[in-house]
Amino acid sequence: MNARVVPLPRDRSARVLLVEDDPAIHAPLSRALRREGYAVQVQTTGHAALAALARPHDLLLLDVGLPDVDGLDLCRRLRASGHTLPVLVLTARAAKVDLAVALDAGADDCLAKPFRLAELSARVRALLPGPGEQPVVQQRRHQPVRGTEQHEAVLAAALHLVGGIGDELAQRRRDSSAQL
Repeated sequence: MNARVVPLPRDRSARVLLVEDDPAIHAPLSRALRREGYAVQVQTTGHAALAALARPHDLLLLDVGLPDVDGLDLCRRLRASGHTLPVLVLTARAAKVDLAVALDAGADDCLAKPFRLAELSARVRALLPGPGEQPVVQQRRHQPVRGTEQHEAVLAAALHLVGGIGDELAQRRRDSSAQL
């Protein structure tokens, strides 16, 4: 007996802003998202994305390596201005620390390239609830991190969650403070 995975029904009017400069990525990705029923708008620069965000969107798929603006800086800027739009960061930087930095910048989720379309689709569905549903990934209040110590504490906590790296960072910080 073959089991078939049936996707959950989604809001067919969900508007996705895809910000990716590489046509080899944005063309097939936008086609796949449209086949799933999403209204997809593609922008290839950070400045064009900011202009597009003047109109309502339900999800932002954001590449980190844009030609004019760093995607993480764009995410921080959105959060600092009060945007609560779910953000899924797409990055070629696959190290655990890079993923943690993306989350710390205000991303709701992060996916390392290359990725499988099935995984991206599942993450999009998790961030975009269907009609009358709550998102699987609960929206958190995005507040910019202020102060170096607070930033390091958040980063250390995130790194601890992704592999215990934060313990080493915290110990180095304590050692350097003790030397002062």
